[in-house]
Amino acid sequence: LSANVAPASNSVVVNSLAFGTLQTSGNSVSSSDMRVYTPTGTAAATLAGTYKIGSSVSAAISPTGATATILLAPVSVASYDYNIPATQTAATGAWTGSFNNGTGSVVVNSNGTFSATTGLGCNMSGLLRPRDGGKNVYDVTVNFDSVQCGVSVGSATGNAVIDVPSAGTRELLILFRTTDGAGAGIFTVYQ
Repeated sequence: LSANVAPASNSVVVNSLAFGTLQTSGNSVSSSDMRVYTPTGTAAATLAGTYKIGSSVSAAISPTGATATILLAPVSVASYDYNIPATQTAATGAWTGSFNNGTGSVVVNSNGTFSATTGLGCNMSGLLRPRDGGKNVYDVTVNFDSVQCGVSVGSATGNAVIDVPSAGTRELLILFRTTDGAGAGIFTVYQ
């Protein structure tokens, strides 16, 4: 995921999303099945780099001849703790913010079903449930009208996390890609 954050407006501008299966060996990380999604299209990519558990990732994503280096470090434990189990109660409620580079809102019900709307009129529904295993991650399935939302298929899968970026504000970050791999999306919404 590559994003620029505008702190004054508490919004995220998405430059690209990258999805793939990571393999690790020693302190090396790689992926040969990455897909990079940008506002102008999608491309196959590879990833190669190093990581330190709980500390950082330094890797290069190379889609079709262009290389972008990513440097990732964990967020503050005060903001997000991977080892605290996700709960359905924490996700329940109305969230507003952004979808890709426009506006968006999400309403999560206590049973995990949700509805979402984008500023471009794309309506979605789905299921957001804590992942088995006791970590602070949610699994997400999304259904939408493919024509209305401008993608080739009407279903997607992904993940979500909840963090606390500032006192009194909770952030729900939902990342997903369509089941055919042709489209992707990100909700960054707040409560």
